[in-house]
Amino acid sequence: MDRLNRRLRWLDRTQRSYRFTAFGFAVVKKYSDDQGGYHAALLTYYGFLSLFPTLLITTTGVQWLLHADSHLRQRVISSATNFFPIIGQQLQQNVHGFSKTGLPLLVGFLVLFYGLRGVADVFRHIVNNVWRVPAEDRSGFFPALGRSFSIIAIAGVGFLASAIAASYAGSAGHDIFLRVALIIVSSLFVFGAFLLAVKIALNKAVRIRQIWLGAATVTVGSFILQNLGRLYLAHALKNFNDLYGTFAVVLGLFFWLYLIAQIIVYAVEVDSVRWLRLWPRSFMGDKDA
Repeated sequence: MDRLNRRLRWLDRTQRSYRFTAFGFAVVKKYSDDQGGYHAALLTYYGFLSLFPTLLITTTGVQWLLHADSHLRQRVISSATNFFPIIGQQLQQNVHGFSKTGLPLLVGFLVLFYGLRGVADVFRHIVNNVWRVPAEDRSGFFPALGRSFSIIAIAGVGFLASAIAASYAGSAGHDIFLRVALIIVSSLFVFGAFLLAVKIALNKAVRIRQIWLGAATVTVGSFILQNLGRLYLAHALKNFNDLYGTFAVVLGLFFWLYLIAQIIVYAVEVDSVRWLRLWPRSFMGDKDA
């Protein structure tokens, strides 16, 4: 037992001796301390509930704004739904816009937009909890409502713009330079949207240099997930029959959203650990170095 403890203490000292391992373990440790898995699951739940209303709003708005250009309208709708690997086609086939206009459309937009508040509220809670903002310093009801709606607007614009740029990159053919340029543009939209969302959500003054690494983490993580997730889901769902395939689509969507939520929580943890100097950390129960 003493020999095992000595080896563990040596391993602990070793991981704290290198910046990469010390910082990485500190992020994982703080993720656990902050109940990151629970918050990611909560974000997934609200994200799933708001997904179809979001796509409904997007589809309706696109159909209304681009009614004269059917080709561009279809490209934009495809871009929004194809963000979700494999299941994007099913979403596109089953999500349609409002058929009514005028006041019913306006009321429908307001009700559905208000339903997205749950996602923004959870995101605000995650950011402030991870950054250790005291409860008494957080926004009251009406300021919090304004922050949540601002986050929804920024995230929606960033997501749609990124999806459109990514769709054009996919159709660029053999023009590698154009394709790379469009991928960079798509990534910049994700980077900027997350950066602004964190600044709005956080009830303390932060500068870009304090939160840029988290935005970069989300950008790179979502790009990798987008490409690897497409391969994984294609392999996992290809042999399912119609009955099991229906359940697989729903479970695949939940799993996909949960991975995205985990990337978001980890990204916030990265900035918090880095800027608050919460590393290195010990896994032996000793006082953190």
